[in-house]
Amino acid sequence: MGRESDNTNRPEDILNSVKTRLIASITAATADNTYISTIPEELPPNPDEVMFEISPGQNLSFDYGLFVGAGLDSLNTTMQLTVTVHITQQKDETGRDDSYLRHATLGAFPIVRSILKALGDHDLQDGSSNEQLSQALHPLSATVPPRDDREAGYATVVFEAKFDWDMG
Repeated sequence: MGRESDNTNRPEDILNSVKTRLIASITAATADNTYISTIPEELPPNPDEVMFEISPGQNLSFDYGLFVGAGLDSLNTTMQLTVTVHITQQKDETGRDDSYLRHATLGAFPIVRSILKALGDHDLQDGSSNEQLSQALHPLSATVPPRDDREAGYATVVFEAKFDWDMG
């Protein structure tokens, strides 16, 4: 996949493009409830019944030596990124778990599906429509753990992003 290098192939740019793509593709994702973080202990105030959190993986790997890839001053890089959706809606006691998992717009599985549809096999582009990835985003895993004692839940989807990190 060809692209012009204009310094938009950096991890922070990839995360910003993921945020933009989620907001454009998922009705429940807005500029107010979608943010980039390093998975803090305390979440920011929640303006909605769901929050989308985008975070980089802890490790980056490099397939080839420095300055090999799309051109001069680039590094062929693999980065995992995680999209976590925090689901905070309270449901009546009857059917609570079923609603938490399957509610049409706020259920864990429908939201995971919408994240997969928005990002899976998607090739991110910057504001000038230049491709940012050397390969489309690849979904690696998803988790939907039990809700916590506050009855809030979350789901995560992990993707692999391969790109030529622009070192210029």
